[in-house]
Amino acid sequence: MSGKRGTDKDTGISVVKNLIAGGVSRCTATALLHPMDVVKTRLQFQRSQATGAHYRNGFDAFVSILRNEGVRAFGKGLGVKCSYILPASAITFTIYEMFKEAFAQKKYGWNLVLAFVLGACGRATMTVVRTPFDIVKQHLQVNGMLRQPVLNKGSTSKKDLSVKTVLQLIRETQGNKGYFTGVTVTIARDVAFSGSYFFSYELCKYFLYKFTSYPDAVKHMAAGGAAGCIATVMSLPIDVVKTRIQTQATLPPELRYPSLRNAVYSMYKNEGPSIFIRGLGPRLVQ
Repeated sequence: MSGKRGTDKDTGISVVKNLIAGGVSRCTATALLHPMDVVKTRLQFQRSQATGAHYRNGFDAFVSILRNEGVRAFGKGLGVKCSYILPASAITFTIYEMFKEAFAQKKYGWNLVLAFVLGACGRATMTVVRTPFDIVKQHLQVNGMLRQPVLNKGSTSKKDLSVKTVLQLIRETQGNKGYFTGVTVTIARDVAFSGSYFFSYELCKYFLYKFTSYPDAVKHMAAGGAAGCIATVMSLPIDVVKTRIQTQATLPPELRYPSLRNAVYSMYKNEGPSIFIRGLGPRLVQ
């Protein structure tokens, strides 16, 4: 009996460790890469009718933001993002460890299909939960480049837009459904990225093992890096559309897209096909 209690206690401690490790590691990585997320979001959002700033490329955007708004601008939306990824990544990390342990002990036999289905459903569910956080984060990131930035009530500074103000703005302009604008596009992007990534990873790994004699670790790293780049390129057009339709609360009504179809058509007609690969450089860095 005492042995069982000891095992349960050890399991509980292990789960807590996994939660902490997963959450802290993901938040640290997010904080380091967040400046690139700000740059990517602004590149994808910018349009001459609404934005005072116009960036030629990722490097120009980075330098311009730093010069005109200071280092603090690169942290816009970081708190919102971490408030989501801390519990989400911790839970994901824990589930991963539990499945790994279970498969190692052969408890699940041939239930790999079930694991895949559960993983896919879990990913879609987390995407839905994440969407409101992403929308608020993006509005915080782009506010500094607007011709008429949104200000907090009683404030004259565009540098300190609050989460509360963004939430109120979304509700006033789009209603409660505005918190989930573009959720289907986000799911499509995640599916496109995941599918492209795993397909490319397996294909690259096959060729590396067949035609090279590098150590296994090098092959896996090379395949992973190449797959990440391919998946990013394949999913970027959807990501650009997602950014555009999720950052409309701060825009005047005449500049908002009434539908997803209108967004794609208007972007192509007014800005050309290159709009759909905008932000590629910062996205690859991420």
